[in-house]
Amino acid sequence: MGHALPPPAFFEAAGTRLQPQGFSIRADTIQAPAVACCGWLLGAHRYMDIPYYERLLNSVPALADYPVSLMSKKLRLKFNEPNTIEVWAIHINCDASKRSGTHLTLKKLYNRGRPQDLGSLPDGKVFKYVQYFGYQRDRIPLNFHKYQKLRIRQHQFHEKHITSSIPGVLDMDLPLCLDQLGKITLRQLLLSIRCPSNLEFPLFLSVDYSSYCCTTEALHHKDYSDIANNILHTLPVYLEAHYGDSIWNWFTVEHRACLNKQKVLK
Repeated sequence: MGHALPPPAFFEAAGTRLQPQGFSIRADTIQAPAVACCGWLLGAHRYMDIPYYERLLNSVPALADYPVSLMSKKLRLKFNEPNTIEVWAIHINCDASKRSGTHLTLKKLYNRGRPQDLGSLPDGKVFKYVQYFGYQRDRIPLNFHKYQKLRIRQHQFHEKHITSSIPGVLDMDLPLCLDQLGKITLRQLLLSIRCPSNLEFPLFLSVDYSSYCCTTEALHHKDYSDIANNILHTLPVYLEAHYGDSIWNWFTVEHRACLNKQKVLK
């Protein structure tokens, strides 16, 4: 490709060559001589839209001086056992020279357990920040049982939750004015739906575009799979009945035609 290429041309050329092999390339948010992992997110799932949440975290004013980037990486459930079970998680990278400051800021924002700390990202995503210690024996924390329990909780989170596809989504972050709801996006609308058995908890924990499946996925508890799937597959029809034709700006023309055909057949 040539090292004299300007950065935009280089990324475009590299991306073209890597994409057929299932790889991608991008500029890291953190431009620093050394990058370190400071923690991971309890409540993250396999199909989370990593670039989206990276932008959200970097938009938080408290993190203006501590830019972060996200990456997917597996965690060992037990610190000192190399053959232990591994669980998928999203890790937070930061400027190595600002690791302490980044860690303290994230801890203050997202793991004190107070209501105002949870769901404080603009889209309402709930997670808990956990410090990362690596695998080296000399870095294992003194209270490692506490951190091991958090890793087990992440494993249990994956076992108890599942994602369901939302068919026909075109732009879930397009804001629309819907009567009494005001200006709202499809993502925000779905995250505002409460569990039938407990109105304090959201039915959908996150709504993400999966680059692996090329679909929009909604995360929910396995116990609510039937309710979640019924809502997701009849969502456009319900929204149109209550808020009019403008909601179709969130969905593809093909999906609308498919639903209209089903109405005719019925």
